[in-house]
Amino acid sequence: MAIKSVAGNLVLSDYREMIAVMRKVQPELVRQLRKRYRQIGQPVVTAIKSAIPSNPPLSGMVTKVGRLSWSRTMNQTRPLKSAVIREKRALSVKGKSLPIVGLVQARVNAAPTALADMSGRSGRYVNSRAVTREYDYTYTIDGQKVLGKRKHRINGQGRKMISGLNGRFGGKASRFIYPAAESKIPAVAAEMKVAVQKASDDLNAMLKGL
Repeated sequence: MAIKSVAGNLVLSDYREMIAVMRKVQPELVRQLRKRYRQIGQPVVTAIKSAIPSNPPLSGMVTKVGRLSWSRTMNQTRPLKSAVIREKRALSVKGKSLPIVGLVQARVNAAPTALADMSGRSGRYVNSRAVTREYDYTYTIDGQKVLGKRKHRINGQGRKMISGLNGRFGGKASRFIYPAAESKIPAVAAEMKVAVQKASDDLNAMLKGL
């Protein structure tokens, strides 16, 4: 199997065929290879976690409740600094496989993190509606905090938020997640190349012994 690196991507020939043969001959090899992928990709996860701010980047995220609350998200099952490595399926267009195969992906699960990092990336939907969608909101009723729902008119808050984030982080989206990940990708891609080649060699040796 031929393997080469192109801009942080692995270009593989017959990768899916290799995995299909592994599943038939020795399924454990596939499980071991996927586990190895996650281990190799861990530096990307670590870099992303380190880059995510510990303190709320916006004053509206200081609240303890709500989907975009920075502090509340940190106590949930999917914490603010969650970033996991997952295997990615081979890319295809109209049923035709492409030569670039995504082996793993890092995913940040928390909505506040994604908002702070990517707001304003395209600008397509900023202030495109007159009224927001319904969202969680904390009301104060007779001195008690009550979680409810609300909407509000859009009057430029989106642009102001994006401007504040750009000023805080000194640049446009992605502000911290992608720059952190990209700093580790070359080394991870090189190690992935070695892992895939070893798996191919092991499979070939096993098939010769049958």
